[in-house]
Formats: sequence, C-alpha cells, structure tokens
Amino acid sequence: MARTCARLLSLWTLAAAGVFRPSAALLASPHRHATPLATSRRAPPPLSAAPPPHDSPAVHVPSTFPTFGLSARENARLAYMYRREEPLPQEILGLQLLLAFLGSKAMGVLGALLGCFQFAPCLSFFPGQMGELLRATGWHVGSAVLRTLILLDGLAAGARAQWARLAEAKNSAGCHSSY
Repeated sequence: MARTCARLLSLWTLAAAGVFRPSAALLASPHRHATPLATSRRAPPPLSAAPPPHDSPAVHVPSTFPTFGLSARENARLAYMYRREEPLPQEILGLQLLLAFLGSKAMGVLGALLGCFQFAPCLSFFPGQMGELLRATGWHVGSAVLRTLILLDGLAAGARAQWARLAEAKNSAGCHSSY
C-alpha cells in the first residue's frame, strides 16, 4: 500500500509539473491503484527512433529560475542557505571595498589594509538591525562594483575588437610599421 501511495504521489507530482499527463482511462479506472506506472519488461526503444516532436509534453527547463517575489539578495541568501544573520560573500566583498576606500582616505595604505582585512569582516558579522544595514550596504556596493566591472569589460572588448580591425586594415593596405 505504501508503494502504491508513493507511485500515486510521484504521478501527481509529475502531472502537476506538466511532465506527465494521465489519460482519462487511467483516472477513471476503479483499479488505478493496481496499475503499474512503469514496467521493466518493456523493450528499450530502438536507436534509430526519431526524437519527439517539439509540441510533445517534455520537461521544460526555464532559462531563469523563478524568484517567488524575492530580491536578488534574498535569492542569493537562499541559494547559499545562509541565515539572515550570516553575511554573504558578496556582502563581505562590498564592505571590504567600501572600508578599504574609506580607510585609504583616512590613513593611507595602512587604513586601506585595516579597513579591508580587519574592520569589514568584523562589521559584517555585527548582530541586529545595524548588522543588517551594514550587510545591505556591502551588498549594494559589491553589486555596483560588479556592474561597473561588467560594463568596463564590455567596453574593453569593443576597444580590442576595434584595435584588431584597424591593425588588420593597416596590414592589408601594406603599411608595415613597427610600434
């Protein structure tokens, strides 16, 4: 009985996900608990079998996972399985960058080292509302720096491609000068 319930539960889960659509005969059968979901006596499909058409009910993997109304920071926390009081690596990195900048303005190189490696990790584990504010600040600084780096990488790739096109045009024109 437990095995049959497990099979029906897995059948219901697959049907709810849209992977499996049970037929009306299976659902209307008075002996549906005795109907096996899979049999091992079936022969495997031939190797030359055609792939299923595109409109067949197959597993659809979305390009992005659903957010369930959570912010990017909350989704990252859920992915890392960290508690609310624990800092994410992005939050620590953002605090390190911020406190290294502020420390360098106040005390030079020593301030940058102290801010980055001493104060930022300590403040990221600060409890309560103040710690949440510090971690949120670290998250926003880290994500802004990451967006800036992505933008600069795109600009650098465009400049490298333009430089390569100019060098190729110069070489094809017969201008061979040393740099």
